Amino acid sequence: MKILISGKSGVGKTTLLFKLFNQFRDFSVGFFTKEIRKNGKRVGFKIVTSYGFEGVFARKGERGSKVYAGYTIFIDVLDKVVEEIKARIDKGKILFIDEIGKMEMLSPNFVEFVDEAMKSREICVVASVHRALVRRYRALATKFYWLTEENRERVFEEVKLSLQSLVEARRGGHLS
Repeated sequence: MKILISGKSGVGKTTLLFKLFNQFRDFSVGFFTKEIRKNGKRVGFKIVTSYGFEGVFARKGERGSKVYAGYTIFIDVLDKVVEEIKARIDKGKILFIDEIGKMEMLSPNFVEFVDEAMKSREICVVASVHRALVRRYRALATKFYWLTEENRERVFEEVKLSLQSLVEARRGGHLS
């Protein structure tokens, strides 16, 4: 199962994925991108993983070799996360990716990892995808949602039911 969620900036994609992750924490691995703010302004992004790692992925005003939209991108941090997730993902786990975005796509390792996960029959993927990258991955998705304020709760419930069915089928029991 491959579930992709896209939508306008600020609509709640990360919040939705994090709520889903919390529902299925025992069956999941992945990462989330969180804003770094200073004086009310976004100055960067950090990656927070399901296994407790946090690292700065992008920051304004830093020097580095990869820059996108004024942010210096720390590819090594993302590559470390990708390698850790590869080591932790088992068949049957749900892989959460927040997000498949333009900054993340600057890492060849990330691109290869996402491409492999999206094509794998063994891995369930739930990911937010930047609207500019939807066309690249939509054909590989089992389900695709364009998230809005109006459909957020419905999308959450639909995806939750899909994941619950998957988990129950894989473990032959019931989720509480």
